Amino acid sequence: WIKTNQYLETNKKNIWCIGDANGLYQFRHKANYEAEICVNNIFGPEEQKRSVDYSAVPWAIFTYPQVGHVGMTQAEAIEKGHEIYVAMKNYSTVAKGFAMGFENDDEDNGFFKLIVDKSYKILGAHIVGSHAAILLQPFVYLMNSGFTCSLPESHGEDNILKLERACPEAGSFMPIYNSMVIHPSLNEVTGWAIGNLKPINIKMENHEHHHN
Repeated sequence: WIKTNQYLETNKKNIWCIGDANGLYQFRHKANYEAEICVNNIFGPEEQKRSVDYSAVPWAIFTYPQVGHVGMTQAEAIEKGHEIYVAMKNYSTVAKGFAMGFENDDEDNGFFKLIVDKSYKILGAHIVGSHAAILLQPFVYLMNSGFTCSLPESHGEDNILKLERACPEAGSFMPIYNSMVIHPSLNEVTGWAIGNLKPINIKMENHEHHHN
């Protein structure tokens, strides 16, 4: 692979690398994302350079049923030391899913799984079922939310911590929790799953769960 830094630069001046060649997440949409950043960094002012962020790389498998994924799995989140809540909801539990023929005991009954930390920041979202890729995309946006107010020079852990204090809902599910969900639609599966959050390894004596 051709190694690059956070600006997609190689160790040779004025040589950049994107896509499969840099060995990071071999998806076409990842290459599209890198291409936009690379063009900005090649032709834009030095003080407006953008860095890549691979913390929320989504992917989908277009089989039947579809599979959609972004972020960590439950096992990965626990392994990395996060205290987490997990929510799950089946397609058959909402009107649109029932109208599409999904029933509770069906082998192909779709489902959505959400993993959040104790501050309700989204760590991962996973869908198996019809329209999984479409239903997953809003969670990709949420996982990247809040960071647009970061100045180009404000990269680094210290500045990200400052940004999280300034934007406490950055990356959280709260915009969904506070929003209406179109009825009847499969968005009710992902939107209402939050009501099913259950603590997995939360130290309850240090944290009160306010959502039902």
